[in-house]
Amino acid sequence: MDEIIAKLAEIEKRASDIMDEANGKKKELADAMAEKTKEWDGTLTEETDREVASLREKMQASIQGQLSQQKKDADGEILAMQNSYDKNHDRYVQQLFSQMTRE
Repeated sequence: MDEIIAKLAEIEKRASDIMDEANGKKKELADAMAEKTKEWDGTLTEETDREVASLREKMQASIQGQLSQQKKDADGEILAMQNSYDKNHDRYVQQLFSQMTRE
């Protein structure tokens, strides 16, 4: 009977050791996964930051180009209006005067 109890105690001890070992491996795997996740998160954050910075630079360059083109177009329109005024100023005044005196 003592022999059976000893065998059962030995089996229980071995089962307990196996469970402890499994729990240790489980913790190691969980720690490894946590470390890999942390590394992946860091890498992903860096890549995202680089991509956002790149897109921001491209957008700013595009906006500056559009603003430059709009300023150039506006300056051209203003110059055209000034040239038209300079050429036709006397005629505009005569037409206006003529319209005002007719009524």
